[in-house]
Amino acid sequence: MLGRLARSVPMVTSAAEDGQEALDRFKTFHPDLVLTDVSMPRMDGITAAAHMREFERRTVGGQEGRGGAVENGLGGGKDGNAEENDDDDEEDEDERDDETQARSMIYAITGLGSSDPRLKTDAMVGKARLDGWLIKGQDKLTRIKEIVEQARKRVRLE
Repeated sequence: MLGRLARSVPMVTSAAEDGQEALDRFKTFHPDLVLTDVSMPRMDGITAAAHMREFERRTVGGQEGRGGAVENGLGGGKDGNAEENDDDDEEDEDERDDETQARSMIYAITGLGSSDPRLKTDAMVGKARLDGWLIKGQDKLTRIKEIVEQARKRVRLE
């Protein structure tokens, strides 16, 4: 399904088989959007996202070499409902404000939904700082299309 979406929207994509490959591609592809499956071989999507955020923090304002592409860094994930990161921690919020336009939007795809305990700890407020998550098998591609359009609007504003 995501392949069909990628073909229907004019964007540059890159796919990865596992979290380590997604991280390696992230460092050279510089995506505006990452969709990553929570459960992947070699490195899970939450750990990969945390490493991606660390890479962004180490680069100049998170903008070093940005290529303006949209990445599909999947390990077999499907569409679903997105849960947004609505963390209200002021200190973290200030840090995120400086990076908002420069950093990639990262959404995790999970089959467990909000019952996955790592989503609310490691993923949303921990080092991964996900922008949200999608639940496999829900809402067809509607929510993913909205996320892609949001990423495209951000790119136009930069």
